[in-house]
Amino acid sequence: ASNNPAQQTSFALAYLGDARYALWCRERVLQLNLGSGLTNQRVTQLVRCQTQARLLRHLLPLLTPAEQQVCRRGINMKPLSPPRHASIRDYRQATGFECLVGYWHLSDRWNRFEALMAEDVLQEEFLRALQGGTLQQAILQDNPHVVYYRC
Repeated sequence: ASNNPAQQTSFALAYLGDARYALWCRERVLQLNLGSGLTNQRVTQLVRCQTQARLLRHLLPLLTPAEQQVCRRGINMKPLSPPRHASIRDYRQATGFECLVGYWHLSDRWNRFEALMAEDVLQEEFLRALQGGTLQQAILQDNPHVVYYRC
């Protein structure tokens, strides 16, 4: 299989993007030392398709035309199975988000993902998805043990 993102199927981009985003979330949440149960709950909240769809809606105006095309490929991809706990719209937007993440990963443009996730509106959405007062306070108070964008 080629590592050229333009030659990858939407499924391949979304599949890799899903894994890369989940790893990114795990790395962020592990730095908070929340314990295994709470860590898993927070990561699960971040990787839900509803969270990914909301992140994408904030990302869309910031994307280049090429990134928008990658995103559209994912949104237009037919779902493999109907979502159980989400709307079709959120599921498709999450697939678009995952395609973007896979695209940035394969094209060695991970710094683009990091830069976009550092935008204020994305930071707010990321924190909202975590839904934990202590977690939000730890990040917002520049906890020295949390390696995050604002620390």
